[in-house]
Amino acid sequence: MSYCLNGHTLGSCGCSISDPEWHETMSCLCSRASNVQSCCNSFVAYRINSGTIHDHSVESLILVRLIHDNEQASTLYLDDRADSKQQELLVATFTRHLGGILSDINSVIPFPRAVWLAPIGYQVDGSNRATLWIKNNLIWSGKPIPFRYQHDN
Repeated sequence: MSYCLNGHTLGSCGCSISDPEWHETMSCLCSRASNVQSCCNSFVAYRINSGTIHDHSVESLILVRLIHDNEQASTLYLDDRADSKQQELLVATFTRHLGGILSDINSVIPFPRAVWLAPIGYQVDGSNRATLWIKNNLIWSGKPIPFRYQHDN
């Protein structure tokens, strides 16, 4: 098995276009096929409650993709609690290298220009509210969406 991940996702976007195909991941990205001239800045955060990638645990880790559509770029923030192997596996999984649904989802997100380690917090209060912060700066508070992603090679 390449990966099996369970957790919550949270995201936001500054544009008014929402692609229903990606609604589940909150990846509110401008459709490359549309005639829209301006694009947005957005993010999608994943809190992995339980999961493995290539039989290595990534339980309780968090990662955040910041998408800078004006620059056709993204930045990937990884939980600074991840060891070097977990970092390598998370980057591979969330940048299209391991295939499956996460490869499909991330195919519309520009490849990250930078990968940073940072203290990231993602607290879920029941099923109605989640709060995300990076380096003690509040990023967003909103309704989390549960996810389960699995891909076998």
